[in-house]
Amino acid sequence: MAPSEVLGVALAGGSGVRARPLTLKATNYIRSKATVRFLGRRVIDWELLSFKAQGIVNFLVLAKGKANRYQIKGQVGYGEGLGINLRYAPRAFDPLDRGSADAVLRNLGYLGTEGPALVFPVDSLIDFDLDGLVEQFSRVRAPLTLLSMWVPAGEAAGRYGLVLTGPDRRVRGFVEKPSLEAILDAYPPPDGVRGEDTRVPVNAGFYWMDGPAAVRFDRDPALRERRCHRLDFGLDFLPWLIEQGESVYEFPANQVGDLGNLTSYLDTMVRVLSGGFPSLDRFLPDPWHAARRVFLGSGTEVPAEASAWENTLVGEQCRIGPGVMITNSSIGDECIIEAGAIIESSSLEDGTFVGEGARVERSSVGVMAEIHSRVARPTRLRGAGIGDEVVIEEGAVLDGTVVHPRLLLPPGYHDGPVELSTSEDVLRRFVRGAQGA
Repeated sequence: MAPSEVLGVALAGGSGVRARPLTLKATNYIRSKATVRFLGRRVIDWELLSFKAQGIVNFLVLAKGKANRYQIKGQVGYGEGLGINLRYAPRAFDPLDRGSADAVLRNLGYLGTEGPALVFPVDSLIDFDLDGLVEQFSRVRAPLTLLSMWVPAGEAAGRYGLVLTGPDRRVRGFVEKPSLEAILDAYPPPDGVRGEDTRVPVNAGFYWMDGPAAVRFDRDPALRERRCHRLDFGLDFLPWLIEQGESVYEFPANQVGDLGNLTSYLDTMVRVLSGGFPSLDRFLPDPWHAARRVFLGSGTEVPAEASAWENTLVGEQCRIGPGVMITNSSIGDECIIEAGAIIESSSLEDGTFVGEGARVERSSVGVMAEIHSRVARPTRLRGAGIGDEVVIEEGAVLDGTVVHPRLLLPPGYHDGPVELSTSEDVLRRFVRGAQGA
């Protein structure tokens, strides 16, 4: 079977609230997560180009909600600019949608899909062996294969859905967000030492479906009854398949990266920059320093300190001052970073200004934001999410603070893990902080 016979099905149904301020264009306007920028490209472009490189060229977008549908269509169109064929689920299906699996079955049934479908969320990245997945599918012909990621038991406990499987990769069942004890009972460590480092498979949220089987499930009367209420993949459809005796298999992915919230977005960014997703390297610029994985756009002024930078992407036409240190970070086009600033594990979008001596750690900074700073009165951001066109005056200290677009933070503003959505929020907390001092 050729990859060109596979239909890529993109799930774009989230509201984008968890990913604020990455998804905020304004306080009352949320971008589709698919259109959020990541390392200089839209998130959905990374996925589409990655799958295209493996031979998948036909895609269907299931976009629940007007924002998802028309933002994606307005920016990506029908895939002409990416060299793929992209279409959208019928608008009339949106009110009928009762969950991710319901939407997929409805659309694959409507299309009468004959080939397999690769179902993927628009807020995650994946590195996997498509040829290996096709080989397994050709051998076992399972109606559904879920892609798994193998994580330490301590990380999976209370957070992910555990996949119960054996050496043959056939799935026996699922446990939703189990305790550590339950995980280690299901997967005893081979050395008998019960520890949090034992690696176990969890659902990565990517699915490979047999087309004719999907059409059959779409027409199943018993399943249609369930779909009147809800049919989500993890909570409903996968357990139902196991109950019915259908064969469900898992296939391990090499890497999976979640982009659904600020912390996961930055973690995935660092992993891509450090080479953790080899299949995505082809979409990064040619490295300026291959060993340190430093990528520089054309027209960017490079200081001597750049030879010590690591895992860094700097866009085009940037001006970087002397003494600037950048590690594990993405800098957009036309940014200005003044002398002595330090950028660590952060994302700065196009047109960002960072003043001298500023320190930005594990933070996201939006388009054309200004972070003013002087050596005598430096600004510090740690774990902060800064919206587009925000202006932060010198001496500010933000620790876990989320700032909505186009707000002004006065000189010396200090705050912790709070979300600032209006100028009134800023003034009230600034006055309170000054009174407390």
